[in-house]
Amino acid sequence: MRIRTILLTFLLVLVGAVARADHAAIDLRLVVSDGGTPYATREGDTLRLGPSLLTAPFEIEGASVSGASVQLTLAPATARSFATLTAAHRGERLAIVVGHVVQGAPVIRAPITGGKVSITLGSPEEAAALARALTQ
Repeated sequence: MRIRTILLTFLLVLVGAVARADHAAIDLRLVVSDGGTPYATREGDTLRLGPSLLTAPFEIEGASVSGASVQLTLAPATARSFATLTAAHRGERLAIVVGHVVQGAPVIRAPITGGKVSITLGSPEEAAALARALTQ
C-alpha cells in the first residue's frame, strides 16, 4: 500500500506543476517499447515516449519539501483530470517531462484521486530539485 501511494504521489507531483508563463511546462507521456520519441532522463538515460496525454495545463496549489519527500496539492480541475488519466492507464509507466527532460516514470498502480500527492525520493537534495523543476 505504501509503495502504491508513493508511486501514485510521484505521478501527481510531476503532473501538478503550475502552467503559468513563469513555470516550466509539464508534459505527461506513456513510456513505449516500440516507436515513440526519445527523451533524456535526469540520470542521463533515454526513454522512448508516446504522444502527450495532456489536453490542458495542470496546476499546483501548493508544494512543499520535507526531508526526501515532496508534497503537492493539485487544483481541483487538475486533480479530476489526473484521476481520469491515471485510471485509464493503470499498469503503464507514465513519464513526467519538465523542460524536455524526464523527471521520473513510475508505474501507475491505481487511479490517483483526491488531489494530494506525496513523492518520496532518494535524498533531500533530489526532493528539492524535483520541487524546483515542478514549480519554476
